[in-house]
Amino acid sequence: MKNSIEWLAEEYFLQVFTASNALVGIAMRHHDDQQDAEENSIVIEGIQEEKQLEGPNGYRVSVEIEYRSKLNEAKERTDNIANSIRSAVQSPSPVSMLSQLSDLYILDEDITGSRNDSKQLRKRQFTVPVIINPKNS
Repeated sequence: MKNSIEWLAEEYFLQVFTASNALVGIAMRHHDDQQDAEENSIVIEGIQEEKQLEGPNGYRVSVEIEYRSKLNEAKERTDNIANSIRSAVQSPSPVSMLSQLSDLYILDEDITGSRNDSKQLRKRQFTVPVIINPKNS
């Protein structure tokens, strides 16, 4: 079961991607091990790490973002969507989720990405480290 810090980080990015015109029509959801991989979807999973002892106040969370497309979908389209995801992460629209947070820091310089294809899906994955501080924590 997700803890509230992980859920807040996932929900923030779900709202950011939903607000992006470039990602309209793509299914988006929180990660759930019980659900099968869907094609043409973005799956977001927050993994809480340690509480920050130095620097910004809050909890460090690794947010795993995965875009899955059909293997027969043009590689260029998959890459364009991956670029749109990265752009939305780096220049997010204001979203209502921010009202539940005291602070949110996206550690741009530490974002990593990969391309992994399975037998049926093209996958573009990003790991986005954030520091999140919910209100009343």
